[in-house]
Amino acid sequence: MKQNEGKRIFSDVLSMIGIITIGLTVAIFVYPFLHESGHSIAAFAVGAEIKEFSILPVPYVMCNVEFLTNWQQIFIGVSGVLFPLFVSLVPPRRWFWSWYIRFLLMGISLLSFVISAVTLVLPNGGQLNPQDDMLQVLDLWTASPAWLPLILSIMCIATVIIILRDKPHRMICKRFDI
Repeated sequence: MKQNEGKRIFSDVLSMIGIITIGLTVAIFVYPFLHESGHSIAAFAVGAEIKEFSILPVPYVMCNVEFLTNWQQIFIGVSGVLFPLFVSLVPPRRWFWSWYIRFLLMGISLLSFVISAVTLVLPNGGQLNPQDDMLQVLDLWTASPAWLPLILSIMCIATVIIILRDKPHRMICKRFDI
């Protein structure tokens, strides 16, 4: 009996190491890559010239948007935060590790929406993060500026609903036989 318990503890420790390793990898490499890829794909779709693409040390995409309309530039700006969310909706949820990566991407996307919404709503919020995608989108937004935080808030609520529908507590309890 004790031998089986030792194997289970060892298995749980390996799972925790995997969870931490995959979590850090998704947060440091995968999400920034998908975020900047969203900008790049949108820029390519509207005909912008992509001059630079970098993930490390600081993720960014440099595009020539000189001849694009405001709406095309807005599309490029919002694609960075939307693309990782759309990608997170694709992986199957049956296998724990694919579910976990999806869960992380959705959580980071939610955090990105919240940070952008707070940056837009706070007075002097742009001083916190002057390169925030949504601040740049807001500069181009010709409609009422109140719409953008509202849209981001709706995206936050929708993402929370999607995350809760996945029942993360059940997946984790199932993984660790709790």
